[in-house]
Amino acid sequence: MKNHRTPAEVIKAQRMMVIIFGFATLMPTLWMVLMAWNGITLGQGVLAGGVDFSTVLIYWGLCAPLVWLIANGIALKKINDGDGETAKFYPLVPAFWAIIWFASQVSG
Repeated sequence: MKNHRTPAEVIKAQRMMVIIFGFATLMPTLWMVLMAWNGITLGQGVLAGGVDFSTVLIYWGLCAPLVWLIANGIALKKINDGDGETAKFYPLVPAFWAIIWFASQVSG
C-alpha cells in the first residue's frame, strides 16, 4: 500500500498523535501528583525523616509532571527534526511511569 501523504501531512499527524496521547496521560499524571501531595500533607515518611517505600512512592508521584513534560517535549522535538519513528516511543514513558506507580500502590 502506497502512502500518498506529503511529509507535512505526516508531521502534522504525528504531532496530533503526541498531543492526543499526551492528554490521555495527563490525567494519571495529575492523579499521581495529588496522591503524592496528600502523602506529604499527611506526613507519611517524608516529614518523619524515614526513608521507606511510601517515601519513594511520594517522590515518584511528584516527579510525574516533569517526566510528562520532558517525554512529550522530546517527542515533539524529534518530530520537528524529522525523526518520527523514534518519537513515537517517547509518549509511552509517562504511561509506563503511571502504570508502575499504580501497580506499586496495589502491591505495596
